[in-house]
Amino acid sequence: MIKSLTAFLLTVLMLTSCATTESSQNDSEGTDDSEQEEVTDTDSAPGWYNHAQRSETDSTSFYGSGMAASPDSSSAAEKASSQAMAHLKYAIDSFAEEIRRELAEGDAGGTYSDEQFIISLRKAVNNVEISEDELETEFKHVEYGDSIHRVYSRVKFTRSEAIEKLRGAVSDENFSRSLSGDVL
Repeated sequence: MIKSLTAFLLTVLMLTSCATTESSQNDSEGTDDSEQEEVTDTDSAPGWYNHAQRSETDSTSFYGSGMAASPDSSSAAEKASSQAMAHLKYAIDSFAEEIRRELAEGDAGGTYSDEQFIISLRKAVNNVEISEDELETEFKHVEYGDSIHRVYSRVKFTRSEAIEKLRGAVSDENFSRSLSGDVL
């Protein structure tokens, strides 16, 4: 009987807390719409920033972009730069993975489909060191009143430099040669 009563009370408390949270969210929806528009304003984003696609590549370079908002502009810039670097690494990793998949198709489940090769490739890509001097970096800083700083960051790393770094990190000769092919 006590267990049933305790379970019932916990259920009621949980439902009550959910209802309270929902009503507070509804209360915030009634706030001034101009404040909402300022925070979600996308017109301030630079043309190169695409929230849906923050890792990109073309025939000459790999790109990563990031965006962060904070009351402190330097904190926002640091976070945006960190995101941009992570997305750049993702673009390079995707390039290496695409080459590995193409090699695996021709290898019929051999070396390039092997779990150990995949793990070593991921580690090699993650361990590639890219200095700030090797990057082309763009920033855009937007200040909303005195309280919010939004910083957009984009980093660009040339395809040729990325391939050289990957060649040095991966010990498989065939894979290294395939990096220069017209894969993408």
